[in-house]
Amino acid sequence: MKKKVCVLTTGHEALDVRVFHKECKSLAEAGYEVYLIASHPEREVVEGVSIIPLNTRKDRAYRFLVKGWTVLWKALKLRADFYHFHDPDLIFAGLLLKLLGKTVIYDVHEDVPKDILSKEWLGSISARKIVSALARSLFKLSALFFDGIIAATPSISENFPKHKTVTLRNVPKALFIRGIKPETWTKIRPSVIYAGGLTRIRGIKEIIEAIGKLEGLVELWLLGWWGRPEWKANL
Repeated sequence: MKKKVCVLTTGHEALDVRVFHKECKSLAEAGYEVYLIASHPEREVVEGVSIIPLNTRKDRAYRFLVKGWTVLWKALKLRADFYHFHDPDLIFAGLLLKLLGKTVIYDVHEDVPKDILSKEWLGSISARKIVSALARSLFKLSALFFDGIIAATPSISENFPKHKTVTLRNVPKALFIRGIKPETWTKIRPSVIYAGGLTRIRGIKEIIEAIGKLEGLVELWLLGWWGRPEWKANL
């Protein structure tokens, strides 16, 4: 009988590259029965992964006050052998699953306590430092209870117990690259290509300003989704 894996995320779309293409599909190919609870229009099976849809609303209040409980309820009904969650707001769900005797793995994409320092919506820098310190304490304490930690970078791995932490970088799968049709384009001048989230925290504003200082000597190619539509409009 196949072992059942339930993957949980509130902050990523179902077909997210890391969550779906790199991890869920790899688990399915390895012989596991994989269920993914994530934002998606409908329930369906995609490349061997059973997607259980969540509401696609993106406002913070809904995500932090409602979505996590919905994920937990759907996860419990699956009675999986392993639970693998991807977002810090699901730490409470992971701890509850551990209390029920489940095997739980936390996939840490970012250094959240450090990122909190740049989130202006949390208030003043003093307030953000306090929240950051509390978050770091929560991460370290909760990690003691989880069965495994998967970190996206070596520096993130350093924040967790070595004996239960592995690093899984966000490098592309070779098969995924081979399946993409090359784009046809004419190179007019030297080019800079950025692939990833087009958001402030990833430095998109600084990237655009730096290319602007070169006064047309270099082309900038952006591959990703805009954090704020008005940034695109102002290019």
